[in-house]
Amino acid sequence: MTGTSLDSVDTALCKFYQEDGKYKFDLINYNEYELNREIRALILRIIDNNASIKELSQLNFYLAHLFADCSRRICSDINFNFDLVDLVSIHGQTIWHNPIPELFVDRKISSTLQLTSISALSTLLQKEVIGDFRSADIALGGHGAPIIPLFDYHFLKIQSEDVVALNIGGIANCTIMLKQSSIDDIQAFDIGPGNMLIDIAMSQFYDKNFDKNGETANSGMVIDELMDKLKSIEYIYSNPPKSTGRELFNESMINNFLIRKYKAEDVIRTLTEFTVYCIVYHIKKYAPINSTIIVSGGGRKNLYLVKLLINQLKYYKISLIDDYSINGDAKEAICFAFMGYINILNIGGNLPKITGSSSKLKLGISASNFIL
Repeated sequence: MTGTSLDSVDTALCKFYQEDGKYKFDLINYNEYELNREIRALILRIIDNNASIKELSQLNFYLAHLFADCSRRICSDINFNFDLVDLVSIHGQTIWHNPIPELFVDRKISSTLQLTSISALSTLLQKEVIGDFRSADIALGGHGAPIIPLFDYHFLKIQSEDVVALNIGGIANCTIMLKQSSIDDIQAFDIGPGNMLIDIAMSQFYDKNFDKNGETANSGMVIDELMDKLKSIEYIYSNPPKSTGRELFNESMINNFLIRKYKAEDVIRTLTEFTVYCIVYHIKKYAPINSTIIVSGGGRKNLYLVKLLINQLKYYKISLIDDYSINGDAKEAICFAFMGYINILNIGGNLPKITGSSSKLKLGISASNFIL
């Protein structure tokens, strides 16, 4: 899994099985293999429409080689026999996500693009590879996201409690599961920025990838002028189904707000407070009071951000996903391993009420290019 943060290839080696009618998994190994800074810069240039078609094509195959290396490394790191791997499941690097139909030539078209050549990856590994999990949902009018709610329902739902599975990655998203609810009753959507805007500003001001423990934010003050501009972003107040990403919350957005004219620590504080504002707004609007909020993703390590959440969500119970025996860094990688698992079981992977698709679908395409 490579996400909107563009920091690493999150790689999980998992064993899935069923027991007493329920899905189970063992996380055999997990690691994060850092993305080359040159590749990260190229991905950002492509997203900003500032790269050639040659670079796009080369990156597509580069990622196949990179993901092949990571697939082998996650096994070799613990001397696990790679021959025992049945399937490689890959999300791909999101380059563009355009879920709202727009007039394109003579048709209303929505689209999404996750880069890597699934065929090349299968050939390099001599394994079945499943990827491209979002396109089918998009084709039937859905957002292609979020698709993690299926994992949340099977592994984080609690019969006796209302639960909010809150993931704070580059983008923040949540799944709301009321006690006794069925899989067709849950709500889920992308909230808005998670770590993304904070990380962008930390890179610009300090040449650092993130605000460790939220220490920089804790040293700053809220800039009211900047906060008011951020709060005016329409996406925050739109109703589900909805999804977003770096095509909206990006370097250009915060540069347009002229962040360089403010003190660095005040910008980081303001962006952190805005991230919390977005999360709190959505939870208070859609989740019942006293819900248990289970936090995953890198944002759970931002101690100042979590402190703000606790202070502003006093009538909710906040805990970390790690307390539920799930590695909070590995969750999304495990989720896409699970998506590959249910694909080979021929089980639907999308939830139309959540994505807006007209039908339930088997998600992902398979490549099995074995040398004869």
